[in-house]
Amino acid sequence: MRQKAAFKDSNLEYARETVGEYLGNRWLVGAFPMCVTEELENSSFAFVSLDCDLHDPIAAGLEFFFPRLSPGGMIFVHDYSSGHWPGAKTAVDEFVRKVGVFGVLLPDKSGTYALAKPAISD
Repeated sequence: MRQKAAFKDSNLEYARETVGEYLGNRWLVGAFPMCVTEELENSSFAFVSLDCDLHDPIAAGLEFFFPRLSPGGMIFVHDYSSGHWPGAKTAVDEFVRKVGVFGVLLPDKSGTYALAKPAISD
């Protein structure tokens, strides 16, 4: 698959240099979800950014992180409407239909989809 070949030169050092170091960053090396650690499985999250481009890792990321998302927490999925990575849109559309939640499309360059977990109401 040509799109998967686009990631053959990815590496942790380049990702760290590009994103930068921030308190709370967790760096996982490898394909998702095979790279998930026990610590990650037992964690909760307020914000998750998925920029996997391909359908299967985005679908797996949504399935993994949404149940661990704090009420009111958010997941951003990059490239939802980029047109270059159609798997991103398909994975999100399948997930929101299945779970019954909805988000909004942000007006950025690659059409990021912002999905919020409903907050607990009184």
